[in-house]
Formats: sequence, C-alpha cells, structure tokens
Amino acid sequence: MKAQFDNVAGLAEGADVQVGGVHSGMVESIVLPHRPGEKVTVLMDLDKSTHEILKQDSVASIETEGMLGNQYVAISFGSAGQAEVKDGQIISSEPPLMMGDMLKQGERHSG
Repeated sequence: MKAQFDNVAGLAEGADVQVGGVHSGMVESIVLPHRPGEKVTVLMDLDKSTHEILKQDSVASIETEGMLGNQYVAISFGSAGQAEVKDGQIISSEPPLMMGDMLKQGERHSG
C-alpha cells in the first residue's frame, strides 16, 4: 500500500506502521518525487490481517512517539461498506504535524 506526503518529517525506511494503534507492518521504502510539486511516496508492507479493516477512505498520517520519539505511520480504519484497499493502491494522507508548528501554536495561545 502507498501514501503520498508533501513532507515525511524524518520518517525512515523500516519505521513502524500502526493500524488503529496496533503494530501492523513497516515502511518498506520512501521514494522522492521526480519533479518539484510532486509528493514523496511512502510504500508500506502490511500484515494480511489489515486487509479487512483498511478501506478506500482510510487515511495515513505520520505521527511521533512521545515528544521526541521515532516517527511512524498511523492508518485509520475505513468505513463499513467501503471497498477494500488493493495491493499497491494509494490511500489518502494528512500532512505531518511538525514539532516547530506545535511550539508556535503554544506560543500564540500563551501570549
């Protein structure tokens, strides 16, 4: 399965992939875009057990374990009635929340 991001926020090959918070696979490879304006493609190798719960409307996001932990990919469950995701298909993604962005938001709210 694949997801595409503008920025992978330090995600590395071999990183954990979690579905519903449960370890379900790993990042197989990260492919840089061929041209400016294209997205970075993250190819994930997932356990067969995820095929029933990952649907066309599942969304991948890059998360960080704790405050300074490793990056991993989190994938949401799909909706009942949606088609299953096929091998090699690209699912939707959300941009990663960067630590600098969180600090700026905190400064705005406290000032």
